[in-house]
Amino acid sequence: KGKAACLNEGINIATGKFIACMDADSIVQRDIFKKTLPYFDNDRVGAVTVSVELRKPKGLLHKIIDLEYIIGLSLFLKLFSLFNCVFVTPGPFSIYRKKVLIEIGSFDVNNITEDLEIAYRIQKQGYKIRNCMEAKVKTITPPTFKEIYAQRKRWYSGAIHTLIQHKDIVFNKKLGLFGF
Repeated sequence: KGKAACLNEGINIATGKFIACMDADSIVQRDIFKKTLPYFDNDRVGAVTVSVELRKPKGLLHKIIDLEYIIGLSLFLKLFSLFNCVFVTPGPFSIYRKKVLIEIGSFDVNNITEDLEIAYRIQKQGYKIRNCMEAKVKTITPPTFKEIYAQRKRWYSGAIHTLIQHKDIVFNKKLGLFGF
């Protein structure tokens, strides 16, 4: 069925107020909920992201990717959250308010970058996505350049598909900086 469909099945049977989603190849800190749940202090917070780091980077390419994650999926997401323009809820770990997921129709089963696409809909519905840099998730990356290329090709084609799907956000002043 794919990741999005499986996530949606879990969302539908879950009974809690919050839904944590993560990739199978990721490891979170023991106190991740203690650190992230306080960020839901406002009903307009729809999701919280955490710092993403590479688990046991080996070789120069993996160390570069680890640095990319630390900067792009940690520091930049924190900065973007301050301006309410977070564009992705990273798949390695993100936590959502369940009622927001239900309201927006949960994950799009037809999108190959469901963690990117759902952030667009959360933003479009006027909810905020915050970032908790104190909480960390460690993930793995493909071992070879060829597999990393295939992963990135999927990410970038999914990003283009999502942007086309949500072209109404481009230069939309109602969405603030997110529209830009």
